[in-house]
Amino acid sequence: TSLPSPSPPSIMESKLNEYYSLIWAKIKESWTIPENLLREKEMVDFETIIVIIIERNGKIQKSWFEKKSSNSLYDQMAMRSILKADPLPPIPKELNKNTLEIGIRFFSE
Repeated sequence: TSLPSPSPPSIMESKLNEYYSLIWAKIKESWTIPENLLREKEMVDFETIIVIIIERNGKIQKSWFEKKSSNSLYDQMAMRSILKADPLPPIPKELNKNTLEIGIRFFSE
């Protein structure tokens, strides 16, 4: 039997990726790392993951930490950049969703 060939990314998938890029661009505008943290050697290990639920109109309904870094200031700055980006771009109609849950990963490399 032959295996089905992998299908090209669906329109849904490319819309989703496009939407993720828009979201990240908006969050990145308010993402700043405090000066004193930039000088820390351990900073290379910082990684924070924040999960957000976005409503159809782009409003952030809920956000929480899925993973915190070893530095609470870094975590606070990550959360602040998400809250400052609210509202995000509305969910594309093509995705046909009322809410969307996504994880945003902040890392210090």
